[in-house]
Amino acid sequence: KIAARVMAGEPLASFNLNDSEKPKFGLTDDEVLVNKEGKQPRLFGQTKLDPTADKVKDLFVRIVDELAEQVAPNPSVQGISISVDGFFTLTDEQGYGRNTLARYERDTGIEVPAGTAPQAYAWLHADPGRLRAWQTWRCAEMHELLTRLRDTLRKHRSEWVLKVKLLNKRTWEFVRATDREALDLLLGQGIDPALYRGEDGLFFVTRSAYEKKPQNKDGTVGYNFTHGLADVPTRYGTGYHQWTGYWEQAGVFNCLSRYQLGWLASANLVPLGRWILETATYHLRVGNIRELQYQTWERGIGGSEHYLRRFAAAYRALPVGEPRQFEGEVTVLHGPPADETLWTAWYGERLAVVNDNPQPRVVRLGLPEAFAGHGVVELGRSRTLTVAGGTV
Repeated sequence: KIAARVMAGEPLASFNLNDSEKPKFGLTDDEVLVNKEGKQPRLFGQTKLDPTADKVKDLFVRIVDELAEQVAPNPSVQGISISVDGFFTLTDEQGYGRNTLARYERDTGIEVPAGTAPQAYAWLHADPGRLRAWQTWRCAEMHELLTRLRDTLRKHRSEWVLKVKLLNKRTWEFVRATDREALDLLLGQGIDPALYRGEDGLFFVTRSAYEKKPQNKDGTVGYNFTHGLADVPTRYGTGYHQWTGYWEQAGVFNCLSRYQLGWLASANLVPLGRWILETATYHLRVGNIRELQYQTWERGIGGSEHYLRRFAAAYRALPVGEPRQFEGEVTVLHGPPADETLWTAWYGERLAVVNDNPQPRVVRLGLPEAFAGHGVVELGRSRTLTVAGGTV
């Protein structure tokens, strides 16, 4: 029934294990991440698995294989997602255990003259060449894992795609990362975009969140804007996953009014009004994303349906492909003056007009002569506009 309605399902494979379960799968402290201080970082009280360890890779493949076998007969399932999140995410500050370093020395022939994790971290980061060699090895290990998972899926359905949702250590910050900063974050967690260019069967989705930041009183800078972080270019394009609010914040923000923050303060924070679209417009403008996902807790997107419905109608009407520059004149009739947040581009024969600004704008577009005498349909509002004097 789901497939008949042109809807798709997307099972999510989770790789978090309680410490008490790890011995059942032959896992020991040798397969657990160690940070630069020599400690085992924990999430929800549990240690985190090292994705460069062979036994961990084998376990992840087993999990994905079992899930794929269960859902393969369902035509509405078009692939499987994995979340490269806190349960096993590499960062440049994690992955310095003795066994991890021993595998690095075995595979590269580079000896790390250090007896402890802090010493290893300091030595590897003290020289750009050493750091690059270390990152290259870790990125190769992650590439091996992700392509193995992709190949495992395709044993069950040859057209399936593995969707990889990425977090990073700055997910919870307010940051408009530069391309260089974004690349450093990716390399730090074992993802080298160069390894995935043109890769078949893989699709990367970057995740960011608004959480636990009551000091922020400007809704226009309330998100993690990850310019470049979604740009792991496979043939399937890139995507963006917005994670807003969190159930553990119940009670924390109830004392803050919408007038203080510009956000609705229930048990969690939810973007108020047009701000629900801020990450969507930004990532469409800078990343040409092919897919958008919204995840919230408790209140969800209630009250924002009309904004999302209008945006979805226009967004889904854009053909997949690289945008072309719009050469016509764009004049702002009402609202903030034109700047980089007012963006126009051709997608095939359709024109995208993106207002990546918290304030509404009314604009006049100078159209090519080919439009003379023809109507123009605004797909976001399902209305026909009249072309007069070469403008609309």
